[in-house]
Amino acid sequence: MMKNFRKILLILAVVFSALLSFSVYYYMNERSVATKVVEQEYISIVVATESIPPRTKVTKEMLTTIEVADDGFYDAYILNTDEIIGYYTRESILAGEGIRSERIIQNINDELSLKIKDDYRAISITVNKNTGVSDLIKTGDWIDIVLTLPAMTADERTSRPDLSIMFLQNVNVLAVDRNLYRDEMNRIDSPDVYTLTLAVPVKDVEKLVLAENIGELKVALRPLDGDYVYNTGGTIWEELIIDDFDRIKDLFPQYEIIAQQEVTETPVEIQKYIYYTVKYGDTLNSISLAFYGDESRYSLIQTVNRIADEDLIVVGTALKIPVLENTEAGDDGGTEN
Repeated sequence: MMKNFRKILLILAVVFSALLSFSVYYYMNERSVATKVVEQEYISIVVATESIPPRTKVTKEMLTTIEVADDGFYDAYILNTDEIIGYYTRESILAGEGIRSERIIQNINDELSLKIKDDYRAISITVNKNTGVSDLIKTGDWIDIVLTLPAMTADERTSRPDLSIMFLQNVNVLAVDRNLYRDEMNRIDSPDVYTLTLAVPVKDVEKLVLAENIGELKVALRPLDGDYVYNTGGTIWEELIIDDFDRIKDLFPQYEIIAQQEVTETPVEIQKYIYYTVKYGDTLNSISLAFYGDESRYSLIQTVNRIADEDLIVVGTALKIPVLENTEAGDDGGTEN
């Protein structure tokens, strides 16, 4: 009996010893975990070295990088300066502020002003299905603009006939209505009236505004390839009918048209023309003298350009100056065609 009791005590001692050892191990292990220093990972983010105003082009000098804890808070921040150098800020960024991706304009097509070259301006014209190629023009297309001007009269005499001319050529369409992207143009309902926003050279902006106010504009869609420009010289209404001045006078007696035989004493052979824009102070006599060295040849210029009154020519009008056989036209700023 005594022998069995001792065995039980021995077993209990072993069990308690094992429990005590486990408890000590668990306690020491917990203390080790609690006091262990956790190693933190870091990442670099881009910050501004100075305050950057909105719509400012970002340069290398404006940026630096700092290290921050990689805890998921900085996922939307720019990590590399090369990602934004040369791009524009969408809004203000303060000095020392981390730069988030949404603060930078990374697609220039999102901002119309970033698509315009320095010597161009964005300007809109109003068109309809007739004048705007049936609403088939899309953002990114290239067009020509045809200007039609009504006849101008003074003292019941025609000083400028009805005229249509290829006014501007090779003009880029920046937007149609408010659509800056070409793939946005697949609209189901085509409006009767809409706008085309165009990239127009600075020197032509005022001309386009005036042209839209005093005349009628119609656009012509250009082919995808080719940036060629034609010098058409324009078309007046007489050229649409027949090159017979007597018949024109009979059909349209309200217009004062000078017949060719009335102003040309001897027939001349015209091989080509030079186009000249009338300047302030010009007369047909002075233009004839400049190009032919002879004032008396003004009547030829008058006939070719259907000018009713030799003493009334309009500044800015493009005149056709005939280049005669065996005659060298003077160099007075004309454009040969």
